[in-house]
Amino acid sequence: MSRTAVTAPVLLVLVLGAALAGGAIGFVLGGTSGVARAAERSESSSGARVERTVERSEAPPSTPSNDLSLASPSGGGRTAPAVVVRASGGADPAAMARTVRSAANGYDVDVPTGNGVIQGLVETEDHEPIAGVDVLLLPSVSSFETARKGSSGAAGDAVTRTLEDALDKAAKKWAKREGLSMRTTTDAGGRFRFDQVADGRFEVRAELEGWRFRMRGTEVVQPGESTTIEGRAARTLRIALSASDGTPIDEAVLFIDGSRGNEFVDWTADDPVVVVEDPEVKVTAYADLYDWPNTRGAPPSRLVSDRIPIDVASGDDAEVTLQLEPRSVLLGRLLGDPTGSTSSSVFMIPLRPGETFDATVKLNDPLSTWARNGTFSFYGLRPGPHEVGVFGEDEMPANHRTIEIVDGLNEIELERERLDPSGCMVVRSFAPNGRRMERVRYWFEYEKPGMDPDTGWASTRQNVDGVDLIDMDDFDEFDYRDWPAGTRMWLIGKTDAYGQARVEISPGQMEAELQFQPPCELEVKIHGDTSIGSYRIVVYDDAIEREDPRSLAMASQGRRGSDTRIRRSGVATFRGLAPGPVVVALKHESQWWGDGVEIARQELTLVGSDHRVEFQAVELCDLSIVVTPVDNDQNFSIRHEEEDGDEQYLGWGSTTDDGRLLFRGLPPGDYIVALGEKGARLDVTLPCSEIRWDISEHVTKLTVSVSKADGQLASWGLQGGDLITAIDGEPVEDSEQLLARLDEEGVTVTVERGEETLELDLPHYPRKTRGENPLGGWMYISDD
Repeated sequence: MSRTAVTAPVLLVLVLGAALAGGAIGFVLGGTSGVARAAERSESSSGARVERTVERSEAPPSTPSNDLSLASPSGGGRTAPAVVVRASGGADPAAMARTVRSAANGYDVDVPTGNGVIQGLVETEDHEPIAGVDVLLLPSVSSFETARKGSSGAAGDAVTRTLEDALDKAAKKWAKREGLSMRTTTDAGGRFRFDQVADGRFEVRAELEGWRFRMRGTEVVQPGESTTIEGRAARTLRIALSASDGTPIDEAVLFIDGSRGNEFVDWTADDPVVVVEDPEVKVTAYADLYDWPNTRGAPPSRLVSDRIPIDVASGDDAEVTLQLEPRSVLLGRLLGDPTGSTSSSVFMIPLRPGETFDATVKLNDPLSTWARNGTFSFYGLRPGPHEVGVFGEDEMPANHRTIEIVDGLNEIELERERLDPSGCMVVRSFAPNGRRMERVRYWFEYEKPGMDPDTGWASTRQNVDGVDLIDMDDFDEFDYRDWPAGTRMWLIGKTDAYGQARVEISPGQMEAELQFQPPCELEVKIHGDTSIGSYRIVVYDDAIEREDPRSLAMASQGRRGSDTRIRRSGVATFRGLAPGPVVVALKHESQWWGDGVEIARQELTLVGSDHRVEFQAVELCDLSIVVTPVDNDQNFSIRHEEEDGDEQYLGWGSTTDDGRLLFRGLPPGDYIVALGEKGARLDVTLPCSEIRWDISEHVTKLTVSVSKADGQLASWGLQGGDLITAIDGEPVEDSEQLLARLDEEGVTVTVERGEETLELDLPHYPRKTRGENPLGGWMYISDD
């Protein structure tokens, strides 16, 4: 076991730049303040009551930016669960293997429990915990269909498919394999925890009257993972709409645009209240909608309001009246076969009366839209002449014509621009039986002398006149017809049935054939106890030696995207792998994001049909650290040093009331534990007994990074590499302390510059001058 506490400087970057002049210099804010920070708690310490439910309730509203709020009925009450099964309060291993028989909703199934844990934290954007939040854990299903109007308590009756229906379907589909839905409530520290979770993929939803919630990071969690939900106080906005001639409007679509995101909301005169998060929003209204298929973004409509800024900072119901004026709409179709066309993008440019459009000049930021299934629309137009056409090669106008926009609805048809095949590589791909193949995905891999292999792409037109065309004029890694000396390059094709095929190509080669081989099957067996979950198997391509090899296939426990499933027996079967050398790696990613820690790997060459690789599961360890002096809810990260010396971020944890920090389910090996922005670090080797870590003598140092010498930081006397050790003679705690003090007043900082110690005066620099401050990460500052 290695136990070494290291004092390390923290990286703090503050980027200052002239918006117009372009000058920028900065120092980096260290740490990961925007990253989830829930504590590893035992069931007894969390104090949260957990219920397992198979229930019928209302659906979550569909809002952008992964809104996690649960929809409530319009009265604000909650629907009582149809079945409530309380989880066992103990850790009896036998209880982990039990199944619960449920007769909910008229069907009878055995629903397995498990031994997994999913926990997390609900907090404000300022990292203040929110207590009393109802949190629901439910199996991840993709069939939720919800209305667009979103708020807790404002849109319950607008749901087109309710959570009641989705949970009913989820229980029937998932109950025998993945486990029950579960409900709990956050404690005083904002923490929640679900125990006895079966292996699977789950979604988290949250509800508290007057709040809206979004997940930080991944939207789907698995047992062993932790997550953080961010809550934002909701405000109500009452809208009244009328046409410019005074005619009342009964129905419309509102576009709510705020700094935290935007959304379209259905509005009616009978339900004029909408819910927003931002203290300031901008609202646009659209009414008298045209029935036109396949439009995206704002709907094509005859009546449109100006974009009106509204202040709702007071938290009281804000009221605003919008007047909508007539606007013209252009609806269009693209004619011709989309295969072999240069693009499906359409432009529009308003013309002055008598102005002639110059088609020899490259288009410069015109109005543009994408034709979906051959249809497109422009709306909010004023009558007059406009030039409309399609984008050709190199952003040049093609197949364009002048149209006089009149009041109301206008329609147009345009021909697609055909791709010039003279600049394309003609590719023919063949199945093992010699038949011509379609639906092949292509890319290039190239290797320059003395450099690692890299990947390049070009636009592909599928099945044009019986072949696939790759637009080599779109390949911008280097001049395709005049390669750098010593460069090698391969064309790669991939299909789901036969895996990859590759062929080496030469400079300027414009025809190629790919011959796919009969596919191989690979079975990977993990011996030992895998019941804790979160093992993952990755198959890497080893045909071209590279530092970061491309993954061919992955398998994981539970449901994870398109991954193959590792069965309960520890076996995963990969089909459709092409012959050739591969590397098979076993990883464990118990309670963190990313690839996890690699446990073992094997190299082999796939030849023929059946292959087998065997791995041994490891005895996972818990890392327990008692941190002194005791300080509740200090946030620590845990990292793993990779072979190249880079540190891979694995997860986070917080100290309990007695200063205990706990990371569960780690593979044996070397790890680094770091204290937030303060920079204190501890090297540990697992397995090991409980560690006591005294951080009282740690000195925090903020590292200044100056990217240019002509900005604000340089004018204060700071230089790149400076270490800030004190503020007004007191030890510095973290970057936020310095930012907060600068917001209030000027300060004197103690700076170590090599062997020299300096005292520098930093002037008062308010946050509103610096711009948005996310309390960590990057912060941009206006240099006016």
